[in-house]
Amino acid sequence: MRSSFSLTLLIVFLVVPSIASGENLKLGGSEMREEHRFGSADPQPAGAPSPKIAKIARVTVVGQADNPPAGEVFESVENTEAEGFVIFFGAGAALMVPYRVSDGAMDSRVLSEFSLSWAPFGIVGEIGADVAITRSSSFLFRPNLKFYFVKHDIFSLYLEGSCAIFSGPDDTHVGGGGALGLVFGVMEHLAVEFRAGGSAFSMSEQSSSALLDGAPYREGSEATPGLVLLPSVSARLMARF
Repeated sequence: MRSSFSLTLLIVFLVVPSIASGENLKLGGSEMREEHRFGSADPQPAGAPSPKIAKIARVTVVGQADNPPAGEVFESVENTEAEGFVIFFGAGAALMVPYRVSDGAMDSRVLSEFSLSWAPFGIVGEIGADVAITRSSSFLFRPNLKFYFVKHDIFSLYLEGSCAIFSGPDDTHVGGGGALGLVFGVMEHLAVEFRAGGSAFSMSEQSSSALLDGAPYREGSEATPGLVLLPSVSARLMARF
């Protein structure tokens, strides 16, 4: 009886440590699997982006490197628009006020006006010609050269120098003049042009009287005889291509 009891105690002492070590090994393996599953071996510092976000950020930066900066894109588009138009055609009306310097006689009349100009090779100047026609079949023809201080598709400012040819009912006269013009873009191929300028001519008494609606010439003036000024302002609708 005593020997049986002693054998039982011996078996208990041998089995209990084995079970305890097996439980510890099982718990340790579970902890190792949990650490491997959640990646707790390499903790991330506080505030650092996740690997997916960092990868997306790297892809975005690489994609942006292939595109030019916004300033260069805007500059290239602006230059293309400013230099894209070559032919300009305008039509409108002009108010002309003929003035004879010798005696101060003056008149006013409205003329139909047309213009055509060409900007070769994208330069800041234009070569063109204007013609203004009166109801009495007289016309004023102005070959001109424009120089632009500002030239853009939305707003342009130019100074014009011109040779002027006036053809009246009796004779043809040659003079010269200049003007200042503003151009405002309405659409891509449409603009409104405002021009203010004048021309000077040396005319005979008969021609100047016809231009001034028959105003007689008054003698006794000390001014240069025959000098006639033709200041005018005009508004034109302009197509540009």
